[in-house]
Amino acid sequence: MRMILIISGVLFALLLGAGGVGYIWWRASGEELIEAAQQARDEGRALGETTNNAGCVASAMERIADCEGLRCEVPAQAFLAGCLASSEATPGFCTGVPRKREIVETVRWRAGICDAEQLSADGSCGRLLKAVQEFCFPDS
Repeated sequence: MRMILIISGVLFALLLGAGGVGYIWWRASGEELIEAAQQARDEGRALGETTNNAGCVASAMERIADCEGLRCEVPAQAFLAGCLASSEATPGFCTGVPRKREIVETVRWRAGICDAEQLSADGSCGRLLKAVQEFCFPDS
């Protein structure tokens, strides 16, 4: 019983510490991240007026080619969402795109696209493609 209490206490302390670090990081960087995302969304909307859905994805893939972490990924997702919203429709763009709740299909689909781009599906590329799924299935 005593061991369970000790382990529970250690886990609680680690969780509390992680929450504290996250809070401190957000206080220091949150506003900057929000501003970067808003600027990227505006850039995406502007590009979207001159390209189609596929062009938006290609531009977003270029943005995340050397990207890791929230400071890069959040603006890239905002860029892609803004671009897709204002771009010309690409025939068949959403064909084969799974809904986010279709987990196995989502993993396969993201892996296929990221492999073709020579990017890691479990990194920025895979997470970026969430914006495509949200565009194709806005209600899911």
